[in-house]
Amino acid sequence: MRSSTLVRLKKAVLVCLALTVCLWGPKSAAAARLKYPFKPGALKIAPDEKLLVVAPHPDDEALGAGGLLSLYGPQTHVLVLTDGAKGRKGVPADEERKVRARQFLDEMKLVRPAAHTLLGLPDGALWDHKTCLNGFDMSAYSKVFVAECDAHPDHAAAYAFVVEKLWGVSRRNERTPELYVYEVHKPLGNVSHTLDITDVMPKKRELIRCHADQLDQYCYEDIVVALNELRGLVRNEPGRCYEAYCRVTPNFGSFSRALFPDGLPNDADEARAFLKRVVVPIVTPGGKKTTMKLQLHPQLERPVQRAFAEMAEAGFRVDPRTTGAWRWSVAKKTGVVSKHAYGLAIDLNWEHNGAAYTPQWKYAPGKDPLSVTPQVVAIWKRHGFDWGGDFPADSFDPMHFCFTLR
Repeated sequence: MRSSTLVRLKKAVLVCLALTVCLWGPKSAAAARLKYPFKPGALKIAPDEKLLVVAPHPDDEALGAGGLLSLYGPQTHVLVLTDGAKGRKGVPADEERKVRARQFLDEMKLVRPAAHTLLGLPDGALWDHKTCLNGFDMSAYSKVFVAECDAHPDHAAAYAFVVEKLWGVSRRNERTPELYVYEVHKPLGNVSHTLDITDVMPKKRELIRCHADQLDQYCYEDIVVALNELRGLVRNEPGRCYEAYCRVTPNFGSFSRALFPDGLPNDADEARAFLKRVVVPIVTPGGKKTTMKLQLHPQLERPVQRAFAEMAEAGFRVDPRTTGAWRWSVAKKTGVVSKHAYGLAIDLNWEHNGAAYTPQWKYAPGKDPLSVTPQVVAIWKRHGFDWGGDFPADSFDPMHFCFTLR
């Protein structure tokens, strides 16, 4: 039974819908109509297309793309990243994990997708698993759908990981799937496409109701139905339901949205205020075990600490005088802001890992103990970093490890 708070929330959503129509449409004693209906492009799915729907938690796929799944389930691979174990207050994580998995499987029996995968990563800690998609081939799909980047850290992480994955595909000049985000908890700000789900709305409700332990806490079903009805209203089609999607171009701008929700820093002062001082373990050139501090984006704290800990355990030595992360740097020729300026990159022992732009320094792995080795490169890649040694010859940069693709 719903609490009075949930009832009030439902009423608030309905009031918002009414205000939308009243403010945008002409007054009418009969049905309100918009003077300038907003009609995005129709999301078209061909019968031979392969689709991928990525969800941060078990239930996001039903809430945001349940209509798509109802219409095109047999063409779709559903990939859920976390176990949803924190989804119910007062219930032990081990117990809730089993409940969420069972409910997801119940939903999949209704969807009958081409495939479904529940990775089961820890709920609320998805940022710590940046490499979770490394072995996942997305080039096999024509369209990829992921939850909108919003205030929930797992939603932001899922969005960032998918964007970055597809960004890498495009940079390798491979066939890149179209990427769309779907709305879950709130209206999508920029809608490029809609999908008419009027005829399958009852089935979408069935999919949502599979996640019963969430629905008696939050009025998700009411919110989703209101959002889908809203999309019909702004098209001047009262009584019809649409899911909303926004097509996204995978690049640094779209990736950065998940890391900087209020926008990228515009200068050194803004960046400095956002970043965090992170303590990492090192073994000095003299063999002393100690620590050093790096200024980084807060989301890099754990993966960078782990990478440095593994380097120390492997015996790789780090000179703190020639190792650093943040610096505000803008390329003079192109005006492009360096990833270092956003706290997203680390330079390691730079005087011993000479780059194409630093011919005064040498790079001699195997001879110089401070030059980056294949073992060190493997450590950083495991934690989700690109290595500058993989860059083309004219920009070869073996000291450089970057959280985002170049």
